[in-house]
Amino acid sequence: MTKKSVAYLLLGLALCTSIVWGIEQFSLTQAIELSTQAPDYGGAYKSKIVSTSAGILVVVYGDYVENEPSHYVFDAKSSSLRPARDVFITACDSANSDCSVKGNWSIPVNISNTALRSSMQSDWNGDGSRTDYHGDSDNPHIFASGSHVVVTWADKFCDSGTQRSVTYEEFGNREIAMSCLYAAHARDDFSTLADWTIDRLSDGSRDAKQDVSKGLSNGAWAITWQEDPLGLQPGEGEGPGEGSSGAKTSNGTDIWYTYSSNVSGAVADIGVWKTPVRVTNNQTGFGLPPDSSNPIRDAAGVAVEPDQIETGDVGASRANLGLVGGSNPPNAVIAYEETKGSAGANQGKFVRYHAFPYNAPPVTEIEKAGCIVSDPFEGARRARFVAQTNAGSASRIRFAIFWRQGLYDQGGPADIMLRVGYKTATAGSTGFRPADLDPPVDPDCYALDFTSAANLGNAAPLNLSSNTPGATAANLSDSSANNPLENARAHRAVLRGDDLYVGYIYSGDGVLADTTDQANYNFFVRRLDAATGAWGSPVNLSRYVYTGINVLEPRLVGMPGNGPGCTDPDNITIPENCQNQDVVIAAWGTETNVYQGETSNNLDIYITRTVDKAVTWEPVRVIANTNSKGESQLRPTPDGEKVFMVWNETASGKTDTMFSIATADTFTPVDDYESGSSCSVRMF
Repeated sequence: MTKKSVAYLLLGLALCTSIVWGIEQFSLTQAIELSTQAPDYGGAYKSKIVSTSAGILVVVYGDYVENEPSHYVFDAKSSSLRPARDVFITACDSANSDCSVKGNWSIPVNISNTALRSSMQSDWNGDGSRTDYHGDSDNPHIFASGSHVVVTWADKFCDSGTQRSVTYEEFGNREIAMSCLYAAHARDDFSTLADWTIDRLSDGSRDAKQDVSKGLSNGAWAITWQEDPLGLQPGEGEGPGEGSSGAKTSNGTDIWYTYSSNVSGAVADIGVWKTPVRVTNNQTGFGLPPDSSNPIRDAAGVAVEPDQIETGDVGASRANLGLVGGSNPPNAVIAYEETKGSAGANQGKFVRYHAFPYNAPPVTEIEKAGCIVSDPFEGARRARFVAQTNAGSASRIRFAIFWRQGLYDQGGPADIMLRVGYKTATAGSTGFRPADLDPPVDPDCYALDFTSAANLGNAAPLNLSSNTPGATAANLSDSSANNPLENARAHRAVLRGDDLYVGYIYSGDGVLADTTDQANYNFFVRRLDAATGAWGSPVNLSRYVYTGINVLEPRLVGMPGNGPGCTDPDNITIPENCQNQDVVIAAWGTETNVYQGETSNNLDIYITRTVDKAVTWEPVRVIANTNSKGESQLRPTPDGEKVFMVWNETASGKTDTMFSIATADTFTPVDDYESGSSCSVRMF
């Protein structure tokens, strides 16, 4: 063994001692493929899973429908041609059948059916000829609402007559159709196309992206997305990922919102969407920026005049949405990042948020401005939050909003910052108002412009990631300038009762980790006991000391509420339907850590669990260490004893949607980290 290996081993053993391990571990059923079709083109993409109130598992994913060049589209993220995708649904009744058996899943049904259709022609090859630009379904999103399921996605097929296109100079003058947004919903049976009602919610005159959809069992549903008048903007390669995600926007890009028409749950009314509205105020006029070089054309291929193209001073992007019960009507919360409009005086973005009755979106300019929760003089992005119907019984915690913030305007190292919302005895307090946040924000946080924002008196947010390996409560007050090299991202959270858990991946040197294989990222989780106000220190769950392995795509999942078999505590008919708030599931993917410009490869997915509010964690279990796996999605039963899992797995050039069931079982010690050893270190 080399001196370097010995050093890694000793460090790994030291890290092991910082975790107290439980006595159980997940056992996994044999993985099955859910996306296999005849023929199987192997283009599964962004698989997700939900469960209805009756226990029906529903999985959604994107996939190719054929591999003919005549139906190819240009993928801006990978800068390459590929077959067009559609959105597919498959379902299994977990309450009455064994979903680890592939035959118990329905035959996948194509609910978008646009990949072989075209709503406009364009010069998508960049060769001067205009041919059909085929429908292409983007990342699908899904939620379950009682016995209903709702799926949303952006698509290149927009039969509105007003669809536009953008020609990208940076992509060899390829002319790409703009996307519109779709929503589909079904109830009880999801196995045929006839079961689904499909609505187009935008017209493709602006490029739709980054949709988020949420719903409550009472029929309150909502969707947000962004629309860019100049089309999806290619990324600049300053951060992780392949770019073209919607993070970079044109001025005038707004966040749009729609909601369902009732809160009663009446079947006849559910799914009737209200006319979408802007919940931000960024579109202020018409015209093209002076540096615009990418022409906009209409559906007939005619150049659109500048006075018909929306613009403004700032652009909003990457919104997150939540619906929270406990009031009638329920509350909607939207958080997003927005450029500052500082005319170059201070680069980067703000994080803003709105909270309002779900059926009364913002109307006035000041309401649409949104409350700034970040430091106006730093770069803030990737806004996320968690909320709960009932405030914590001891602490009254109901809401937490968190984001990345640092000295750099994009792509550079940043910390995870957080504010917590408490529902107090103060008149009008909900836990979501700016006045309910701690650390507090300026009462005038709805700043309309950068000049107003620069004068805000927001207290500094809590810094959750500063000095992560050795952090104590004292580090919560650190500024991002305390250590400008460390980097935290991929933040996740769970809020249950008086307990808030926040997870993120972290490297002590973000620049080194992002550009070389000499530093890497691990997955850390820390807990706030809101009843006492005490923050625990970050716990490293992944423990990779070998820097050739990176952690990515972490998951942190709390248990869903009680199911139908646990509505009466004195008459429990299905114990697994009873929520256990002490359980949190953690999972993460891994990849090879490579030098900038090289291609990394997905490796394995890992899963663990705490059953005692993060006092201990169960030994880590790998999900079959073969092939390339990524983007896991988890759906646990309320008691936390079983987890239904999907992920994307690539082998022999094809990617499929895979499924397995993880069930808690007594832990048998083994001497292999990948099989769940409590104290060994993966060395390769």
